[in-house]
Amino acid sequence: MTSDKVIHALQFGQSGQLASALIGAAAPHVKITPVARSEVDFFVPNAAARRIENEGRVDVVVNAVAYTGVDQAEREPGLAQAVNAIAPGLIAQSCAQRGIPLVHVSTDYVFDGSKPSAYVETDPVSPINMYGQTKCHGEDLIRTAWARHVIIRTSWLYAAQGTNFVKTILRLAASRDELKVVNDQWGNPTSARDLADAILSVVRHITAAPGANSWGTFHYAGAGRTNWCHFAETIVEEAEKVTPKMARIVPIPSSEFPTAARRPKNSTLDCTKLETIYGISPRPWFESVKTVMHDILTQ
Repeated sequence: MTSDKVIHALQFGQSGQLASALIGAAAPHVKITPVARSEVDFFVPNAAARRIENEGRVDVVVNAVAYTGVDQAEREPGLAQAVNAIAPGLIAQSCAQRGIPLVHVSTDYVFDGSKPSAYVETDPVSPINMYGQTKCHGEDLIRTAWARHVIIRTSWLYAAQGTNFVKTILRLAASRDELKVVNDQWGNPTSARDLADAILSVVRHITAAPGANSWGTFHYAGAGRTNWCHFAETIVEEAEKVTPKMARIVPIPSSEFPTAARRPKNSTLDCTKLETIYGISPRPWFESVKTVMHDILTQ
């Protein structure tokens, strides 16, 4: 790809953590046309597909929309299915009809958490909650509809904007003396900006000179594993550099923090495949947390 080529990307999602990060990181070689939820209602699954059919030049489609309410999905399985499965499947069909590559974001929650080590892309999926089931179904529908796809599974996403674990811990720790956080669920905190940079690298590759191994399912998440409690401790430690009075983080088992949806005990992701095929190396999660914390604390 020559340096002056501009890639036209149609992106579903505009204001979410990842969608915003993609828009902010895209220039100068990727021109993103974001499609807000007010323009295309994902609860009407074929609406997104129609948008692709009616769009002008599109070099790649990026789907950054998802129903991410893990507990809420247990109460609204039909809505979660519409957004996370049916709509992506129809998007893939529309991309296939026009010959447009598709990049779709999925989740670590397609795994059940029983594996003691990090999950690779070929490990069997076995989601234990409705959110994971619908995301898993979406992956299957995409694979069936269109070969030229890249599914990127990620985990524990956060950013300086939006609602996420980092922002929640900061808010609660500033108003309490003690904050209980589970310490027996392991994963990879992932900065939305880091994921956006990785996706844009993939976009540039698959619109230039993709090979047979460019397509399929990949993992991208912050390097290194941790649990929610240690993640919270890291957030508070960074915040205390600016705000001395923060809550003490108290580790608890998941059994003391019941939720509507079960969570996998281990959902760490092995990102070797993405690094091998695309040359993308995830940044250590604790370094990215410090960067995002700086952005939040200096806003």
